[in-house]
Amino acid sequence: MNTNDIFWLLPLGVCLAIGALAQGWKGRTGAAWGLLSVLPMAAIWMLTAMAVDPPFHQRAVWPLALVITASLLGGGIMALIVATLPRVGVPSEADQVGAYRKCPSCAVAIRVEAVKCRYCQSEVTPMAANE
Repeated sequence: MNTNDIFWLLPLGVCLAIGALAQGWKGRTGAAWGLLSVLPMAAIWMLTAMAVDPPFHQRAVWPLALVITASLLGGGIMALIVATLPRVGVPSEADQVGAYRKCPSCAVAIRVEAVKCRYCQSEVTPMAANE
C-alpha cells in the first residue's frame, strides 16, 4: 500500500463506518448517511487548504495530513449527528403515552391491547387504549 491509497481508503473507510453506524444502531439508510458524510469532509478539506499559506502546500506531508484531518473531523461531525438521531421503529415517549405500555415482567414497550408480551412471552392483562 502506498501513500496514494490512503487518499481514497481513509475517507472511504470513514464513510462506510458512518453508514454502518447509521444502519446498525439507528435503523437508518446506511448508504445515504455514508454519502452524506462526504459533505463535511469536503468542506473541511477546502477550508483547511485555503487557510494555509502557499509555501506550506509544497511540503510532501501536507496532502496526507489534509486527508487525515478532513476524514477524522468530518467523520466525527457526522458520527455525532447520527448518534443524536432517534432510532427508527422504536416508539418514542410521545407514542408510548397512548398506544404503548411497559411489560410488567421485562419492561419492554408493548401495545396496551396486548394479552401476551412478544419478548418475554409472559401473560399481561389487556388495558383499554384510554387508560
